[in-house]
Amino acid sequence: ERPLLAIDNYKMVIKLNPEFSYGYYNIGCAYLKLGDYKKAKKYFEKAVSIKNTEPDFQYNLAFCYKKLNKPKLAQRHLEFYNKLIENN
Repeated sequence: ERPLLAIDNYKMVIKLNPEFSYGYYNIGCAYLKLGDYKKAKKYFEKAVSIKNTEPDFQYNLAFCYKKLNKPKLAQRHLEFYNKLIENN
């Protein structure tokens, strides 16, 4: 129930501010909690398209790709995640 409320609230937020990457990220996290990896991936991809230097965005997108049986894409985002972590 709480993830659904979060999804509704963050969808309102991104309507007001379509460039708010964390809004998309948080919707993705809510879909992750619900086990809907396909929808989560969609929102993590959008978050990454706005801000690709956020390690958590890359990590969660990699996780979704792994769950969706796309190991090459998962590996690419995991490698980028590792580079971002090393530089901090």
